[in-house]
Amino acid sequence: MKQADASPGLGLALRLARRELRGGLKGFRIFLACLMLGVAAIAGVGSVSEAVLAGLRAEGRTLLGGDLDLRLAHREASAEETAWLTARAEVSVVTHLRAMARTTGEGGRRNLVELRAVDGGYPLYGAVELDPAQPLERALAFDGAVWGAAVDRNLLARLEIVPGDRIKVGHALYQVRAVLDREPDRTAQAFFLGPSLMVAAASLPATGLVQPGSLIHRHYRLRVPTTASAAALREDLEARFPEAGWRIRDTSEAAPGVRRFVERL
Repeated sequence: MKQADASPGLGLALRLARRELRGGLKGFRIFLACLMLGVAAIAGVGSVSEAVLAGLRAEGRTLLGGDLDLRLAHREASAEETAWLTARAEVSVVTHLRAMARTTGEGGRRNLVELRAVDGGYPLYGAVELDPAQPLERALAFDGAVWGAAVDRNLLARLEIVPGDRIKVGHALYQVRAVLDREPDRTAQAFFLGPSLMVAAASLPATGLVQPGSLIHRHYRLRVPTTASAAALREDLEARFPEAGWRIRDTSEAAPGVRRFVERL
């Protein structure tokens, strides 16, 4: 009698066990699926990060604007410093400052811009793409009456102007001759408070913006034959002018913000 009573209980236990086993396997399969997705996500992020870093290494010269970038705040390089640099590398100077661009006439519109004054050697690497297509030197040249400028497309909308119109920056008058479709070294800049406005370095004194105390950064970009010679030049430069006060960056620091973001991933 006891043996007969035990059979239904054993059957129920077996059925419950099978049910739990099936539920357990389903849960385990979900766990395995989640684990595989996690591993795939980590591998994917690693692959993307490495691809981005490889791209930064490959395009470091273009993004930085040279093999070395020497930044000076508030002052120009001295005659001695300039002579030392030009004897050892091809040099291009880009001057950065913030300014207010405004349309001509009463009640004109105005907008803060990132003013970039470039010399004839700019850019040392890469190319500036303009719309309409033309040499940068021609777009920025003085035509006998007015200097030229190339502007970010957003500035056209903000000032409600079109190519051919004239704008004022400080005391200087510029004619907008092209739109900046691409600036090869723009990523190297930390942040922007306004759209780009590119002008010739020779026109900068006419603006009246270069004054004592003005927040101006001058970037001396150097082009040398090899990465090894860039490293050696950096060491010689730091030893020769230890008190110059410039911040020196090489191609490994071309886009530090992007690199930090990727490495955190």
